[in-house]
Amino acid sequence: MICEASAQLSHDGSLFSRPSALPSSGAGSQCTVSTPTSTSQIFSLIANLPLAVIEWDPHHHITGWRGNAERMFGWTPEEVIGKRLDEFRFVYEGDWPAVQGAMDAMEHGWSWVSHNRNYRRDGTLIHCEWYNSVLLDKAGALRSGLSLVLDVTTRQGMETALRASEEKFRNIFEGAPIGIFQSTVDGRFTSVNSRLTEMFGFASPEHMIRAVTDIGWQLFTDPEKRRAIVAHALEGTDFVQCEVEYRRVDGSVFLANLHMKAERQADGRVVLEGFVEDITERKRADEALREAHDTLERRVQERTAAAQPAGKRELGFMRGVPIAAS
Repeated sequence: MICEASAQLSHDGSLFSRPSALPSSGAGSQCTVSTPTSTSQIFSLIANLPLAVIEWDPHHHITGWRGNAERMFGWTPEEVIGKRLDEFRFVYEGDWPAVQGAMDAMEHGWSWVSHNRNYRRDGTLIHCEWYNSVLLDKAGALRSGLSLVLDVTTRQGMETALRASEEKFRNIFEGAPIGIFQSTVDGRFTSVNSRLTEMFGFASPEHMIRAVTDIGWQLFTDPEKRRAIVAHALEGTDFVQCEVEYRRVDGSVFLANLHMKAERQADGRVVLEGFVEDITERKRADEALREAHDTLERRVQERTAAAQPAGKRELGFMRGVPIAAS
């Protein structure tokens, strides 16, 4: 026989373990009985919790203020026991609807998790997570409630800072004057910014991500070039730079500088990240400038030759000594 111990409440208010027999397939039997556990021991354990432990009566008056409650909020048990939450400055005014919702849920017998801001005794605000549980009588009416409260102010601050950082990055990503993307090695985009979308003539970033299923074949005039660039990026950790001829949705072609690197994720996946700068106009301007320079140089040479006397044009210079004009 194997015994299972269950906690029971004695007539003097102490907790003890009562064994109950369970059938056993073994030849022998064993039974372990726990020693009595007093409520003072339970309260000592609660007092050392990192959570505030708050007990309620059916009318939401505070009946217990234990655990980390005094350290977390600043009030002593004597200052708050017997009070309702609306009888002292405890709940942040803007969060009363959420708190009222949690109280209503408890009255209906539901356990509830809520998040709201609370005032400390010194007037400072902290962010708290409330884990609320209820005890009902046989008729289903609320008999008492218990709330475990965790101070999440530090975590909330970190989450706020993270959201601000993500928003800043998103603004940079969307407002950049060059195309930015993330893609898979096999040639699908996972994210693109608006500039890249405009560059290739797609209606929106979502449209581009859906429509392009093979970057090499659909956007490169030479698909083999993408394979070579990806292979080079996978060999190292730095950006690979290359001049690429791309094809737009309408079939027109443009030149761009591509900077790409391979980022290896914690789960082993490889994400390709890159920047695309359209250099078509710059190339045209460079070519026009080069042509203008060549034309000017040719004309200078022609005019210089035309301005020289016939003798000089025919004899030129001999042994580095100019022939004097007659």
